Amino acid sequence: MALLIREAEVNELLGMSDAADAVEEAFRQLGQGKAFNNPRTRVKLGGEILHVLPAAIPEMDALGLKSYTAFRSGIRFLVLLYSARSGELKGLLQAQRLGELRTGGVASVAIKHMARADSRQGALFGAGTMGKAMLEGMVNARPFERIRVFDLNTERLAGFCEEMSAKLETDITPAATADEAIEIADVVVTMTTSKDPVFDGKQLRDGTTVVAAGSNLLQKREIDSTVIRRSSRIVVEAIDQSVLEAGDLFVPVDAGHLHWNQVRELSDIVLGYLPGRERDDEINIFKSVGLGLQDMAVAARIYDAAVASGAGMEVDL
Repeated sequence: MALLIREAEVNELLGMSDAADAVEEAFRQLGQGKAFNNPRTRVKLGGEILHVLPAAIPEMDALGLKSYTAFRSGIRFLVLLYSARSGELKGLLQAQRLGELRTGGVASVAIKHMARADSRQGALFGAGTMGKAMLEGMVNARPFERIRVFDLNTERLAGFCEEMSAKLETDITPAATADEAIEIADVVVTMTTSKDPVFDGKQLRDGTTVVAAGSNLLQKREIDSTVIRRSSRIVVEAIDQSVLEAGDLFVPVDAGHLHWNQVRELSDIVLGYLPGRERDDEINIFKSVGLGLQDMAVAARIYDAAVASGAGMEVDL
C-alpha cells in the first residue's frame, strides 16, 4: 500500500526548519558518496515541457523522482517516493508546497554556512509564491532585523510584505528600487522569472552573500558578471547539473570571466571540506538550480511524518 499525501497535508506535516535539516543531511550524504542525484531531464512538446528529477538517499530509505509539467494551463508537481530497500512504492505526494520547502530549505542551508554570523539586513527580489518560501528559508537561517523586497509588480508588493511580516514576525518592507533593496543588505536572495540581471553588481556591499535561485535555464540569469568577478567563492548544488542549467554562471564562463574549476559544491561546504566564508568582507555566491536530491529528502521527511501521525490515504497499487 502506498500513501497518497495531498497538498494540504504536506503543509501541515512539515515546516521550513525540518525541511532545511533534511536538505542539509541529504547534501552531507551526497558528499560522502551515500546519496545519488541525476540532472533534470526535459521532454519538450513545443512550448510545453515535462521535467523529471531523479535521486536516491538510501539511508533515508528514499528513491524516486519529482516530475512536473509546465503547460500554458499551469504547473503540476508530483513526487513518486519508493523504498530504497525494497523498491516498493511508498508514497505519491502532491509537490507544490514540497518544492517550496526544498527550495527555501537549500537557501537556508547556504545562508547558514556562507553568510556572516552577524547578518541582520536582507534583500529579496521576487514577491511571488516561491519568494515567500525564500523568506521562510532566510529567517530560518539568520535572525534578520529587516528584509527589503523588490518586485516589478508593485501592486502586489505591499500586501506581500504585510502578509509575510505577520507570518514570520520580521520587518519585511517594500523597496522602491533595486539599489534601495541591496544598499545595506548582508544577504541578497533572487527568486524571479527575469531573463536579465535584477540588480547592479557594482552596488553590492562587500561582505554580502548572494543566493540566486530563480533560474534553471541557460538563457536566463538574475545576477550580472560584475557580481561574479567580485566574488571570492561560488557554490552550487551540483556542478554537472549547473553546467546544463545555470545561466547565471554560463554567461561569465562563456565570456572567460569564470572557469568551472573555480566553482565549488554545497556538499563540500556542509561537510567542512571547504569554508563557506573566510573573511567578513568577501562576497560569496550560492547559485541554486534545484536537485531531485532535495525533493527526495523533503519527501522522505514528509512521508515519515505522515506515517507517524496517520495522515495520507492508503492506495492499493
